[in-house]
Amino acid sequence: MNEQTPPTAPSSPPPETVPEAAPVPEAAPVPEAAPVPEAAAAAIASKPKRSAASRSVRVLRRGLTWVLIVLVAVGVLGTTVAYWADQTLFNTDRFVATVAPIVTDPAVIESVSTDVSTSIVDQIGLQRVVDSVLPADLQGMGSIVVLGVQTTIQKAIADFMATPQFAAIWEQATRAVHSKVVGILRGDTSIIESTGGVVSVDVFPLVNEGLKAADKALTDATGRDIALPQLTDPTNAAASRAEIEQALGVTLPPDFGQITIADTSALDEAKQVLRVFEASIVVAGIVTLIIAVLAILIAIRRRRAFLQVVLASGIGLALALVVVARINQVVVDAAPAGTAGATARAAIESIVGGFAWYAITLAVALGVVAIALYIAGRPSWIPRWGRSMRTATGIQPSGNRLVRLVAEHIGELRLLGYVIAIVALLLVPLGLGTILGTLGVLIAYQLLLTVIRAFRPADIRAAEGLA
Repeated sequence: MNEQTPPTAPSSPPPETVPEAAPVPEAAPVPEAAPVPEAAAAAIASKPKRSAASRSVRVLRRGLTWVLIVLVAVGVLGTTVAYWADQTLFNTDRFVATVAPIVTDPAVIESVSTDVSTSIVDQIGLQRVVDSVLPADLQGMGSIVVLGVQTTIQKAIADFMATPQFAAIWEQATRAVHSKVVGILRGDTSIIESTGGVVSVDVFPLVNEGLKAADKALTDATGRDIALPQLTDPTNAAASRAEIEQALGVTLPPDFGQITIADTSALDEAKQVLRVFEASIVVAGIVTLIIAVLAILIAIRRRRAFLQVVLASGIGLALALVVVARINQVVVDAAPAGTAGATARAAIESIVGGFAWYAITLAVALGVVAIALYIAGRPSWIPRWGRSMRTATGIQPSGNRLVRLVAEHIGELRLLGYVIAIVALLLVPLGLGTILGTLGVLIAYQLLLTVIRAFRPADIRAAEGLA
């Protein structure tokens, strides 16, 4: 009999394996903040907080700086006018260069020719000379003839005054007179004795031209040779006066052929005033310079204060122009009538015109200096301009020796430019072209330094950021 195999129990399925969870990735480490450089941290930690007293000091310094800057403007006003007046009025070469051209002024020509022609007609007795040669039936026409001759004399003198020959004579006479006036003011008593108490300009060259014109006019009018004297040496006043007196049998007054400029007694009294005036120029200049330096030293921002001092000096020059123009108007209005008045008015206007040129030249120079200072202060647009240049040209910051030298010593190099410009202006003859040329080169130099510095390498930029 077959044995039955017991049925086997169905086997249970193998247990399901649970998959292991995927490992959770670790969070990325948070980068630590870059450590603050020790130098910068120390600087921040040690930076003192401003106390109320410190703020008060800063306010006081600002206020005092502005007061000093205003005083600089006033000092420049006074010193400029005084120095210019001293150098123009009491320096013979500059005075002659300024005043000699007035001889071409139409008002001076008209006044001088009228006065000299009138003096010739009156003092040499031209009416008597005409009456002596006119026929009896024409004696009543003598005054008409004299009037016509006087007009001819005036025209001849005016024409002669417009020639280079008379310009040279006038310049020589102006130089001689100015030397006498300055000599008296400087205390030279021998000049007072030699001039007889009066300083004057001799115009016998004009008298000689008038006599020649009168001689021809009388000859044409009367048909007779009058033979008026012709001066041997018109520049010799004493000899010319003697020739006329001897030829015509007349006695001329002491001031014939002269234009009186000044009474030596009045000049003698002005000597002390001149001494005080010249001493005050030196004192005012030194005091103004000291005030300017103090304003810069006291200021919180010295470069800005330097610029403000320059601008204040420009304002002082502008005020000086206004003051001198007013003085000119007062003097011109007070000038007497006649030849002396016309000559004085023309001379004053010429001198004031010279001051205007002088002041404008200085003002332009100060303006150029102000621009150079502004550029040296690195306004915000200059770095932007430098970055734009680098972007446009594709040139990267450079570490070559020249760029590094300029970047590391920019302050010294800028100061060197100012020093060289000042030395150059002291060594060459001053003029508007010289000043503008020198200061134009200074501005170009400052701009060149700025452009080169724009290409400084990164390590210098980083060092500047910590400074």
